[in-house]
Amino acid sequence: MHISTKWLIIEIVLLVIMTTVMSIYSYPLLFSYQWHRVLHILGGVIFLGNIIVTGVWMLMGEHTKKPSVIFFGARAVNWADVFFTAPGVILVLLTGEVLATQWGGFGKES
Repeated sequence: MHISTKWLIIEIVLLVIMTTVMSIYSYPLLFSYQWHRVLHILGGVIFLGNIIVTGVWMLMGEHTKKPSVIFFGARAVNWADVFFTAPGVILVLLTGEVLATQWGGFGKES
């Protein structure tokens, strides 16, 4: 198993643990509502921005038709997913749950 895959597994496990802990403690606001909104938007920008940029990297790498360049691009995309896409998803999910709960939706009983 590649080391970047191990990093992704660790990030997923941390996401599950954090979500579970947040649900046990009724989604406490770690920051103000406005900061959670800013973090939610930041997570979306990081997530979508990285997807677009890595797609361009791979497209440009494949246009060269050089295996070494394609390999380098694929490796860079792998690590970019670990350090940008996964944290972006985590920010969107966790802050989304907090914002939805504060809004009166997700996780609250009527």
